[in-house]
Amino acid sequence: MSAIIKKITIDPPLDGKENMRRDKKNLRLIKTAGSSSYLIRIYEWSRPTISLGWAQSIKPFLNKVNPGIAMVKRITGGRAVLHEREITYSVTAPVPSPYFGHTLYGSYKIIARILVSFLQNLGIKASLKRQKTAAGNKSPVCFATTSVYEIEVRGKKLIGSAQKREKKGFLQHGSLPLFCSQQKLAQYLDLSAAGTHHNHYLCLKDLVNDFSVNELKKNLANAFEKYINEKNKNQA
Repeated sequence: MSAIIKKITIDPPLDGKENMRRDKKNLRLIKTAGSSSYLIRIYEWSRPTISLGWAQSIKPFLNKVNPGIAMVKRITGGRAVLHEREITYSVTAPVPSPYFGHTLYGSYKIIARILVSFLQNLGIKASLKRQKTAAGNKSPVCFATTSVYEIEVRGKKLIGSAQKREKKGFLQHGSLPLFCSQQKLAQYLDLSAAGTHHNHYLCLKDLVNDFSVNELKKNLANAFEKYINEKNKNQA
């Protein structure tokens, strides 16, 4: 019988390679764990870092990125994200999962509802994107467009998420910008390609005047824990 792993951790700020290594390790562990397992991380980045989706080309960024900004590849898909003054979550669970369902969009929807609950506790009226964005937006920037079951406030994207799904497990992670630094990506790209993506997203500072990063991380971890506890009660 496979061991059951249930863990929610709040990590200190780490560099991009270490954050991605830990996410990869969690996915590897979860694929051989018991079906009711989960590994959830809430973390930060120790230096400004651009993460690229696994299939995204690095060429548009070459010779344009400030030497002080690191770059990493994610194992998930999606578009470029600048991780600077933000908090990130990652969820890994078996497929299927009693907590996070058995389909890609099912898990997206469940995690999105947890994120909405977290934001509502901050007094933010967040909602789920219900439909796919129409084709045609070719921006390489994640926050330039909102995908189905991502989080919107006032019609603008607040949290960007991406998922890696395999036969026996999945990893989903997502970024909540605390301050509006995503527009800096335009400095590293052709502006005609990047577009005016700041028109499409918000950061937490737009919505909440005062906040503690450590408290936000704890509250987000608590939102996941509350959901899991309620799920356990309903299944008892």
